[in-house]
Amino acid sequence: MSEDTDLQLRGGSCADGGRYNPNFARTAPLSGFRFRRNNHEPQSQPAQDPNWVSPKGYEVIPKDPLYNKRVRLLGIIESLLRPASTATGAESTAAWLGLKDLGGGRGLDELTSGNWRPVRTRFDVHWPLGHGEVGSEWYEMLYSHLYVRVGKFVKEYFGYGNLPAVWEGVAKNYPWLDGGFSKQFMGFLEQVAIQDNNMGGWDDLLVKRLHREFMVTGVIGKVLETCVFDDLLFGADTAQKRMLKAQDECTLELEGHQRTKLRAECIRTVLGDDPLTPDFWPCVDQHTLQVMALLLPMVNLMDKHFSDSEAKSLRNMYQDLHTIVAEAGYLSIGIRRSRDIFRLSSPFLGEAWDNDQQHVDDAIYNASRFASDVADAAAERVWRAEHDRRQKGHAQSETILSAALNGLKAVQARVMGRTKDAEASDHWYPPSRLAKVQIVLWPLFQRFATVGPIDPETRYADGENVTTLLKAQVVYYSGRTDELEEQGKHYPPLAIWLQQNRKERVWNLVKPLCWVVYAAGALLLLSFLGQYSSIASAVLQVFLLVLEVLITAITILIGIAKGIMFAASVIRHTLSTVSSFTWELLSSDIGFLEAWN
Repeated sequence: MSEDTDLQLRGGSCADGGRYNPNFARTAPLSGFRFRRNNHEPQSQPAQDPNWVSPKGYEVIPKDPLYNKRVRLLGIIESLLRPASTATGAESTAAWLGLKDLGGGRGLDELTSGNWRPVRTRFDVHWPLGHGEVGSEWYEMLYSHLYVRVGKFVKEYFGYGNLPAVWEGVAKNYPWLDGGFSKQFMGFLEQVAIQDNNMGGWDDLLVKRLHREFMVTGVIGKVLETCVFDDLLFGADTAQKRMLKAQDECTLELEGHQRTKLRAECIRTVLGDDPLTPDFWPCVDQHTLQVMALLLPMVNLMDKHFSDSEAKSLRNMYQDLHTIVAEAGYLSIGIRRSRDIFRLSSPFLGEAWDNDQQHVDDAIYNASRFASDVADAAAERVWRAEHDRRQKGHAQSETILSAALNGLKAVQARVMGRTKDAEASDHWYPPSRLAKVQIVLWPLFQRFATVGPIDPETRYADGENVTTLLKAQVVYYSGRTDELEEQGKHYPPLAIWLQQNRKERVWNLVKPLCWVVYAAGALLLLSFLGQYSSIASAVLQVFLLVLEVLITAITILIGIAKGIMFAASVIRHTLSTVSSFTWELLSSDIGFLEAWN
């Protein structure tokens, strides 16, 4: 997240005039929401009990009381314990974590050694009974709280600074290839981010700190959307999954609200008053492990360039991810228990700005706009040079028809930006640009509730009430209005771009050896031609003589270097022997004088 984004989401320069802002400072009770006890404080408070001792391998992390009060309004009681960085034990947890096949890298031993377990968050809540519904403010607060929590997590573990520049003099770095990222990570990344060629392309998303934070936040958000929120019932056991899947297939023809209502009634009947599903915690462990596996290459890349990253405990990182996934699963269960329709959707990458989007930070867009202005100015200079060359080469007569055609092209260029047909125009028309989506940090979250009962004959209600609980959190870049100009080879997908980088990297490694191939080819060609031409034979003899002289010179130089090294070794050994002998004489003389005295 940006420096000034704490618990309040803010709008950027492209935000709507209504100043949409989710409320994170709510302290009043939520409608339709009941706690399990009148006093829902933890039974044991380490800060209040002086005799309380933390378990072995864990440490107490104090938290802000106001923050604890806000999250407890959501039915969440977060533990004050976190795994200690130096925790050890006899029992191995490698089988439980399943990290044997993830490869090497810092933190693997830290995760697989000892008998530690992640601390589980307590969800202390009674779901509404009968026809009751949880108010929209609960979903709004929890979903927004989850987004801010992920942003803080990313900033803590991946927001250290910029990586080394792609170009360092004449040498080129390949951060994406050096990172060793998995295909799964690349697949999620392609769904939440697009390159901006005026700002370094795909490389800037990884090299620049702010780009990297937003990118990783978007990847985590997409993983939660796919693995947690899209599930029919997060943490359901095998029988419940089979039942919900069969019901979902049987009600495909029903209207959306009827279908959602039947599913909610079924889930409420199966779960009763239980706040969580039967396999909730095994699913949390599984999905936390998957996210950890996705992010481990990024952690190792941070360790390579930042010493502060190496000092961070991987167990604490796993604990933070565990809490994030647990709270997302908790929200997913609340969504499935509701009779209303909830929708999570993300804008298309490269889509123009819209009122359903929340612009998170201005820095990236302002830099992109400046870079696009520089690129347009360079394109204008190239166009003017080409235009002057054409004017000097030949002068074309203009008829009435061609004048009218040029006028139509000028109007099109003014509206849509400079096109290929406008190349032959006598005027330069800069491309028309606007704010477009480059990174999707967090999906749009909406609630659809019926107005009035559903008519059994028409199967429709009198109307529908749509509540936007959180707009899609995005970052913009300065893109061209004409979408056709931004498609094709100019904006290749990440997989194709990485393939091109691999070929380029191999070529850069092989390129210095090309002169050897050329020399060998020339030698073979002269050998072949020397059989039929005396001139080629003479050239071959001269070439071999020059090659022999070079080899002899190199051999002499190597011999001289070896002689110098041998002489230096002899001198060093002689001086060492002389100094040792001198020191022994001095020591013996001093000892004799002391004995005489």
